[in-house]
Amino acid sequence: SDRDESTCGAGEGGAAAAGAGEGRAAATEDGEPAADASEAGGGAGSFLRSGTSPRSPDVRERQRGSSDDGAAGGAGEAGGAALRGCFDALHRLGELAAFVESNAAERAAKADRGGITFGVGQVLRHRKFGFRAAVLGWERRPEVDVSGWDGVQGLPSGADQPFYRMVPDMGDCVGLLGGPRGVRYVAQENLEELPLSERAISHELLPHFFDGYDAASGTFLPVQQLRYWYSRDPLPDTGLAVLAAEQAAAALDKLSALLHSHALDARGAGLLGPLMLLLGAAGSAADSAAAERAALALLAAHPSGEVE
Repeated sequence: SDRDESTCGAGEGGAAAAGAGEGRAAATEDGEPAADASEAGGGAGSFLRSGTSPRSPDVRERQRGSSDDGAAGGAGEAGGAALRGCFDALHRLGELAAFVESNAAERAAKADRGGITFGVGQVLRHRKFGFRAAVLGWERRPEVDVSGWDGVQGLPSGADQPFYRMVPDMGDCVGLLGGPRGVRYVAQENLEELPLSERAISHELLPHFFDGYDAASGTFLPVQQLRYWYSRDPLPDTGLAVLAAEQAAAALDKLSALLHSHALDARGAGLLGPLMLLLGAAGSAADSAAAERAALALLAAHPSGEVE
């Protein structure tokens, strides 16, 4: 059995992404979690949705009524549209803030590589099962219960060690594991380095996580979001890719500072009160949560730290 090579996606991120620490274990027919390419790169734009909804038939019917009813109906519709616009804006702002915060948190969590032997993009071999695989992410300790997995039992550190999410070579999976496999979850003590000549591997999931393969170093080049998260992992200097990752990191830092600045300005302008009114006018749990998140952001941004 190869049950210690379970599939783990990052319901990221992303970035994120991806990112990181989200639900990872949808079981397949063989008891392994299902493959997930959701940790591939992404951007803030993918988190934004349009909340605009079409007018209902009864509103259109009222618009065809008398002039008096039309005036009243028009005023009511305008007020409803304005309220809907406020909640739509809060949803978008909240999703953008969540994207920035989750990616920054993932980057901070991966900044300390103490105890981590391998890095993203590195191609390694499984000591027990023999297949080769490229690292797409790691956790200092496993995020699922691995204590009963065959490949973990008997290891010197057991489950108390770093675990790596890896894309395996499809040919190795077929030849050594009996069939295709998705992303694997592997203990650090089960991994060993490979000669440069054996590091070029193939799998349909590789393009989701990597921009290409650097033959000179035998390393896969992670997508921008993985470069952002795993900024301290050793990677070959590929010029433009490194510059793009640094620019992305600077852009997210500036966006985070801008969101904080706007929260301070909004609090100073007395917008907490109107947010409380919006919270009371929320017509759904989602709208209520959006208004609550915005209010908490204003409270957290208050320079004095006082809560009214």
